Amino acid sequence: LTCPTFGGHFTIGASPNFSACLKNFYRTAIIMNTVAHKDYSVASLIQISVYPDHIVFWNPGRLPEEWSTDRLWQKHPSVPYNPTIANTMFRCGDIENWGRGYNRILKAVKAQKMLPPALQVISGLMVTYYASASKQLKMQGLDSRLTEIMAYTLDKGTVTNSNVQELLNVSKPTANRLLSRLAEAGHLTMTYSGKYARYTPCVYNDL
Repeated sequence: LTCPTFGGHFTIGASPNFSACLKNFYRTAIIMNTVAHKDYSVASLIQISVYPDHIVFWNPGRLPEEWSTDRLWQKHPSVPYNPTIANTMFRCGDIENWGRGYNRILKAVKAQKMLPPALQVISGLMVTYYASASKQLKMQGLDSRLTEIMAYTLDKGTVTNSNVQELLNVSKPTANRLLSRLAEAGHLTMTYSGKYARYTPCVYNDL
């Protein structure tokens, strides 16, 4: 995967879905965001670290005051840390829409049946893309059964109690408890209740 902005070349031994998603992150201007929002008063360079099952972007910039990483996934105004650089990229066509970059990332990962990248503020903004949803969920501390349910839901788009019973070979009450745990933890949203209850991934609610 070639990145013209940095004149670099990424060699990634990962799944086809991961490779496809990495191509999409370039289209969603994640690298452009990194450049536009960097704090250039800091001597640290932008860092891109590539691993067999994930890739990490770190940018020595900061979010606007009172913003959290959750705000980035929601509809929000564009507040570039370096408006002159951002405006130049916009005029060149490298940034297509102000304030829409993270929404495009959501669409890209949904198309690949993956989770959005993990966002952390660690002396700057760190963005981590994982090769698979299962790997990312395990890193978040989910146990194997919950991870399997989430992976199924991301793949199919929805999950029911019956699906979980068949998937894990468990009883109806156990399947209900597992789905409730995922809903309470903010991973799933119930779209119908009662006998016809269905759950969908919360991560795409802002689309």
